[in-house]
Amino acid sequence: MTSGDITQARAHPKGDSRRAYFHNSYSANIKQDGDAALRSGYAVAVHLLTVSETGETALICPTSAEPQPAISLPGTWPVLSHGGSWAVVPQGPGQDGRPPRLLLVEARTGTDFAVPGSTIRPPALIAERLSHYVLLNPDTDDLAWVQPGRGTLELRAWHPGDDDALRVVAGAPMFAAWAPAPRSLAVHHGDTMSLFDIATGQLRPVSTAAGGFRTPGIAAGGQIIGWAEPAAGGVRLMAITASGERLTGPVVPGQVAFIGTPRLPRFLLAVSELADPASYTAILTWDPVAASLEGVVRRRFVAAFCSPGPERATALALAVSTYSSDGRVQIVIVDDSGRQRAALEPFVPSGDVRTLFTFFDQFGVSHSPWSESGRWLAFAGRLGGDGPHALFGPPGLDGLLAADLAADQPAWQRLASAAMGWVREPATGRP
Repeated sequence: MTSGDITQARAHPKGDSRRAYFHNSYSANIKQDGDAALRSGYAVAVHLLTVSETGETALICPTSAEPQPAISLPGTWPVLSHGGSWAVVPQGPGQDGRPPRLLLVEARTGTDFAVPGSTIRPPALIAERLSHYVLLNPDTDDLAWVQPGRGTLELRAWHPGDDDALRVVAGAPMFAAWAPAPRSLAVHHGDTMSLFDIATGQLRPVSTAAGGFRTPGIAAGGQIIGWAEPAAGGVRLMAITASGERLTGPVVPGQVAFIGTPRLPRFLLAVSELADPASYTAILTWDPVAASLEGVVRRRFVAAFCSPGPERATALALAVSTYSSDGRVQIVIVDDSGRQRAALEPFVPSGDVRTLFTFFDQFGVSHSPWSESGRWLAFAGRLGGDGPHALFGPPGLDGLLAADLAADQPAWQRLASAAMGWVREPATGRP
């Protein structure tokens, strides 16, 4: 992202940033309406959260046949609150010299303010179109984010209403995940694996030999946290319980990526070969308490996303390369036994979706392509009739593609023009 992609957003007095602009959740019907609505034969209570190719975030909560954005402002990689009433939007540097920051925006009124401690001076980005990487606690409104700082990366945490953010730790690489119960962060920074207690502000290292993975694994609602340590021929799986019991697992050949499954009682692991860490050849399920390791999927894929579920994985979405010259991928849906349930039309992923695929273990939890119920699955890109890869064709052709997996024959529906986007089903009664 460049400064030209960003325009000045509204600013409010400092005192406003201490107030909570959170209202009760509301849902809205999205009806059939060409490029801006779900092309289904019935209305569904969902929100659309989109990011354009020029770096504009929009939250669409339509209440009529011609939906209008409830939020529209510069920014990329936003997160939506559990009830859908507010969003946090990372903003790059402004044209007027404003440094990158996080902006919290209340959907109903449009009120916004800069999240304390999120301003980046001097201006810097983690990567193109990414100033901050934001994680929302799946059970509370606690926020954590990674941002550039002091020549490295910093992890910070904040609860809406607090005067300032907590500076958790600095280091690179930096990967974190929320362990909802208790309120803590599992942090992989450099070769160290640590746990950060939000209530006490204590950072406790649990391993100084972490490696061969990126984002920590979370299971049983945060009661079990997993990581890996290099071992002969691969990595050794490790875990720790909320009570502090360390569990030593088996050695897995190659490297692993923990697939986001915070509600499951066990971990799902994508396994890659040491010679080709960019693609994966298997998915394993590991229960460190029962000391069991079993195979679920045996096929080559580039990313995997687990659908939401309180007790078990109801479905896995695998991104499978078609090895075409324009980089098309196919999304294949398998159940938790590895049986194929659906295969969707191949598409050319947008640049942001390629980032999502590359770091699927990280974005799969913070920016999951699944809707909250597991009914909708969404990515952004170009279908066969939309045009060639952006490198070979005109810009502006990428769209938000969503599939209703409750349908007898799931198929992509183009919902909006977007380089990135999500279908969200905010929980009623939650802010």
